[in-house]
Amino acid sequence: MSDQDSSEFGLGQSEKRHVTEDVPLPPTATVEDILSAVREILIAPGATMAIHIVKGQPIRVERMVGMEDDLADFIGEDTITSVLNVIRASAEFLEYTVPEQYQLTSYQQIWEMFHYMATQGLQVSRILVGSMERLSQWFDVPAEELTFTFGTRIEEDREIPPEAILVCGAPSRISSVHEISKVLKGVMS
Repeated sequence: MSDQDSSEFGLGQSEKRHVTEDVPLPPTATVEDILSAVREILIAPGATMAIHIVKGQPIRVERMVGMEDDLADFIGEDTITSVLNVIRASAEFLEYTVPEQYQLTSYQQIWEMFHYMATQGLQVSRILVGSMERLSQWFDVPAEELTFTFGTRIEEDREIPPEAILVCGAPSRISSVHEISKVLKGVMS
């Protein structure tokens, strides 16, 4: 598939960002109102990743959008939240450090962080890094091959320092960002 073909199908090389938005519903919303809101969500800009519907609450939507896209025109500025901001509001952050006497590889460090989450009864639902390029160097793997590790999605968030890696624990691997309860912050050295 050529570059021209891939961009026609939304598979271009543009940078993406993860956003979470709340779409309010009136307390008296009917099934038809909810279906109409979901229909509007699905045709909005960006690739919808998840739609969470809980009775009596706004519809929570997670989507990937281009860095240049402005969803505020569609849903309103106050509903757009970065993954990191959601996590900061609800999760416990812990520092992960490797004692100097140990010479762990990057994969061993990640494995230890996954193991810690398992001992806490959590599963790693996502990994956030400040720089995919830095992660690529740390793992010694081309950046384009780093969308997942150990079956877990990796996302870049420019609000995170370039050397930082955040391993996020939640009840399941497919949990939403709102369900993340613990975050291990490590350093890619």
